[in-house]
Amino acid sequence: MVQNIWGKLNRLDDQGILDALVWMGGNLVYVAPSGSDSNYGNSDSPVASLEEAYGRLRDGFNDAIVLAPDFLTGLSDAAASCTIRVNAAFSWNKSATHLIGLSPSIADIFISPRARLAPTSTTVAFANFFTIPLAVTGCLFRGIQWFHDFATDTTSQVAVTVTGCRNVFQRCHFAGGNNDDAGNRSLLLTSGASGNKGENLFEDCTIGIDTVDRAQASGLLGLAGTQVPRNWFRRCLFLSRATGANPRMILAGSQAIDRFIMFEECTFINHGTALTSLMTLNASQNGPVLMTNCARYNCGNFGDTANTLITGPVTVNTAGLGTAPAA
Repeated sequence: MVQNIWGKLNRLDDQGILDALVWMGGNLVYVAPSGSDSNYGNSDSPVASLEEAYGRLRDGFNDAIVLAPDFLTGLSDAAASCTIRVNAAFSWNKSATHLIGLSPSIADIFISPRARLAPTSTTVAFANFFTIPLAVTGCLFRGIQWFHDFATDTTSQVAVTVTGCRNVFQRCHFAGGNNDDAGNRSLLLTSGASGNKGENLFEDCTIGIDTVDRAQASGLLGLAGTQVPRNWFRRCLFLSRATGANPRMILAGSQAIDRFIMFEECTFINHGTALTSLMTLNASQNGPVLMTNCARYNCGNFGDTANTLITGPVTVNTAGLGTAPAA
C-alpha cells in the first residue's frame, strides 16, 4: 500500500500528500512567519523557525515540515509569501523526512514558489546554504524555493548541495548564484568520499535565476566528486542572465557522471549575452548526458564533448534541428 501511494505521488495535490504521510505514521510540523517556537507546531499553532521544526522530526518515520503562509494557518497577519529565515548553513540529515511548501495562492507554479528558505538579512551569505548529506534517502521536497539572496561577499556559494540518494524534488526552485563568482552553483550534485550516490528525481523544478547578471564561469547545475549515477531531471527549467560568454548552465568535473544523467523535456533559457555552450563536461566521464526533447535558447550548443547524446526533436534558437553537439 505504501509503495502504491508513492508510485502515484505526482497525481496527489499538497493536501493529498500530507494526508498520505499521516496515514503512513508521519507527524506534521507547521512553520509560519508569525508563528512561535513555543507553539505546538500544528496548523493552528505553527512554530517560527526551520531549526525548531526540524528538531521535532523523527529520522525514518515520514515526518514532514510544512511551510505555510500565515493566512493558510488562520493567523491574522497574512503575508504575501512564507519566507523562513535561516540563521546558519543548514544540514538536512534525517532520512524519510519531508519538506512541503504550501503556495499562498491557488497557482500551481514551480518558478519562485513563495514558500521559501533564505538566509537572515544580517548574515553573510553562506558558502553552502542547504545540504542533504551522504546516506540521506527517501525524502520529498515539494513547492520549496531556496533563495540564496544576499550577495554580501565574493565567496563561491552553493544554494543546495545533494549528496544523498533516491530523494524526490517536485516544483522546487533552486535560486542561487546571487553574487558573480566562478564557484557559484544553484544546485550541486556530488558523491561524497565513498562515491556511488545519486538516483535523485527532479520534477517540474527551476534551477537558476534570470534576475542576476553572470559574467564569471559559474554553473547553475554542478556535478562533482566521482560516480554520481542516474540523476533524472524531468520537465525542468534552467534560467540564466549572462553578461559574458563564459557562464554555463551545467558544469561536470572529471568522472562526476556515472551510468548517465537524464534531462527529459527540459528547457534552457539564457538572457543577455549568448553562452558559448550550454554545458562543459570533463572528457573523463563514466557515462553520457542524455537529453530527450529538450530546448535551448541563446546558447551556442548543447555540449562541448562527445559525452552528450541528443534524442528526439530538439528545439534551438537558430534554424534547423540539432542532432549532436558541436565537438
